[in-house]
Amino acid sequence: MGARYEKEYEINYYNVDSKGNLKITSIADFLCDVGMHQSEQLGVGIEALTNDNIAWVFYKYDIQVIRYPNLNEKVYVSTEAAAMKKFYAYRNYSIKDAEGNVVITGRGIFLLIDIEKRRAIRVPDAMGKVYDCNGESFDIDNLDKKFEQEISREFFVRYSDIDTNGHVNNTRYMEWALEVVPRDIFDTCNMSRIKVNFLKEIQYGHKINSEARIIHEDDKYTIHHRITDEEGTILALCETFWQK
Repeated sequence: MGARYEKEYEINYYNVDSKGNLKITSIADFLCDVGMHQSEQLGVGIEALTNDNIAWVFYKYDIQVIRYPNLNEKVYVSTEAAAMKKFYAYRNYSIKDAEGNVVITGRGIFLLIDIEKRRAIRVPDAMGKVYDCNGESFDIDNLDKKFEQEISREFFVRYSDIDTNGHVNNTRYMEWALEVVPRDIFDTCNMSRIKVNFLKEIQYGHKINSEARIIHEDDKYTIHHRITDEEGTILALCETFWQK
């Protein structure tokens, strides 16, 4: 496996939901942040990449929650770059509580792009050496995009949604997806897993539609999510898994 990096985080009030649990979007922020800190430490952070006119963008996520940490807990978020092949980088993540128990696991696939051309480029061999990558790549499911929507909501892309790469921050797609989940599911269930495919960028000022279909079986819900722009182009797909 590759070089490993760990960082401590304290769960603040703005990181939790109405139940006092760490929000899934905060979990994604922690995963993103720990990877960025590792990259900065290794000398291949945002400034270095920007100077070379390249950037990493999220392609796929798979996050599984064993237990949601709560307000004021301290957690230890670790990551390692498992592999870099062709246009992609593969990262593993884990979050442990103060007792050393793994409470959240995650995997991410990233795409290296030319910033000006907004096109994928091959990962230089030197990049893999920086992260000491010697592990195996893995796959994350291509999610269903053809489901028939049952519920939907519209949103507009705001200035605050844009990140340093000039496109919508990855956690915003999760927020838009979750906004259509019925309140009774939020109140009576916990999300145990989220999978995300990021397919296309969108810029400030555009309108997006968050669409979903809910499958209910016993005490479990599987929700298929689709984020589209005003022309119906699919920007992102999610699947969320909920259990009472």
